[in-house]
Amino acid sequence: MCVCYILCTEVPLVSTWPAVQKFVSGSIVNIACSAVAYPQPTFAWRYGDSGQIVESVEVVRRGDIPVEVSTDSRRVSTDHEGLLTIRNATADDAGRWECIATNDLGVGSDVAILQYIGIRFHIRYDTPRYR
Repeated sequence: MCVCYILCTEVPLVSTWPAVQKFVSGSIVNIACSAVAYPQPTFAWRYGDSGQIVESVEVVRRGDIPVEVSTDSRRVSTDHEGLLTIRNATADDAGRWECIATNDLGVGSDVAILQYIGIRFHIRYDTPRYR
């Protein structure tokens, strides 16, 4: 019996999820990015038309344990698998977020849209006190 494997290299084919996401002020927003590619791509995110890149994390070893250390000290970060996380989201975070996947053969990208829908508030009903 003979088993044969064919290894195909390819430029990243990228998709984001969700493609459109609504959020309120103060929330945590996550957008996933995945890519079909070989060799395995690296991920970065770009916000709006500004070209501002959100860097991914760096994996360092502490003994035998790999630890992820964010290379972006702001409240917006990514991981090495393409997940974008925005903590304490504000109206300024709304807009176009582009996931960029890069490998030795090229670059692929996809866009997700964040829509700001307002501030988070809680309605509290006080019961009137009657004597």
